[in-house]
Amino acid sequence: IQDLVKQHDLSFLDATFYSADELAYRNIREVPHPFVTETMQMIPAAIASKVCFIHFNHTNPLLWDRAVKDQVRKQGFLLAEQAKVY
Repeated sequence: IQDLVKQHDLSFLDATFYSADELAYRNIREVPHPFVTETMQMIPAAIASKVCFIHFNHTNPLLWDRAVKDQVRKQGFLLAEQAKVY
């Protein structure tokens, strides 16, 4: 994924679930989405600003938890915002 991100000015990546904590009721192996926390570990800081996370599930704390949002942004990643033009 690093190579793909490097090739583009901005990459929109799935952020359906922030972490496994949101899925206590399901088997993690049955979920086809990578967690935001996993994706952030795969992307080096040097290219983090080229990643914008999109598509947040209603359980994702990135929708409502300022501390979690700040943590992601502090690492250089972008978060999609409604009505924002990219």
